[in-house]
Amino acid sequence: MEYYHAFTRGLEKDLLFYGDAEFLYGMNIIPRYLKLSGTRLLAFCLMDNHVHFVLEGCRAACNQFIINYKRTVFSFLKKCRERDIPETTVPGIVGIESTDSLLTVIAYVLRNPVAAGIDYLPQDYKWSSAPTYFRKRCNIDGEAANDACGTARGIIGSVAGNCMPRKIEELPRRERKRYFIDGPEYPGHWTVDGNGMIYPENYTEVAKVEGLFRSVKRYLYYLSSAREAEVNLTMGHEIRLSDTELRREASGICLESFGTASVGLLTIAQKLQVCKLLRSRFGASYKQLGRVMHLDSDTIKEML
Repeated sequence: MEYYHAFTRGLEKDLLFYGDAEFLYGMNIIPRYLKLSGTRLLAFCLMDNHVHFVLEGCRAACNQFIINYKRTVFSFLKKCRERDIPETTVPGIVGIESTDSLLTVIAYVLRNPVAAGIDYLPQDYKWSSAPTYFRKRCNIDGEAANDACGTARGIIGSVAGNCMPRKIEELPRRERKRYFIDGPEYPGHWTVDGNGMIYPENYTEVAKVEGLFRSVKRYLYYLSSAREAEVNLTMGHEIRLSDTELRREASGICLESFGTASVGLLTIAQKLQVCKLLRSRFGASYKQLGRVMHLDSDTIKEML
């Protein structure tokens, strides 16, 4: 079996998804390209300016998936906004060589909202597969359904707590047309939430991922391990924060750790502490840290 981390570079001057309607489109076309490429999806996360997928399949198939997904999303957004997205980005794909690396990348992908400063637990971020793992779910009749491992194969309710999914085959034709723009006919037994979003459990390999982690405890261990720098290195730093974004993160760390959001008020020792955290969390280079923290990059490299 081959596994790959497929992703797009974060846009710096514009957003990929502006609101729920665009996120909804991005979610509902995922299974379309999984089927066309013949790949299987272990985990994913859609952020406002980039996306991540952990895929099972040959490299060519996984590459086909991310290229086609990106092309379709950009085409849809161009049509909606009646203008080009001002930046283009080449999708990236990186092979995953070991089980530990696979679990680390899955956790990295699911942690993206937390790393970006969004005040959600990963399992409460709607635009990812995080709400599907190791959760008590409801079946189509709204009854709790758990297996011997304490998890369920039913469909999870929405983030808002709605535990009454609807089957696609039960939706009026007008609703199906509105929810699945340009999409194929999805299986009628698949379920959607009140806004027409196909629940990720319908097309994500939830049981496989739960089997890989083996237990909730191990899953939470990986999820709580901030190994962003490690994963960023495997991607050749293709996804990294801009100086503006890194300054924002640095200000947040300064405020939390030292009671001031101003980098200029810190001592050199305090600045180096912030540098260490920024490098660990985001894989920032020494030169970028020097620019953001107003320190000599060689000094940072020597001290860290």
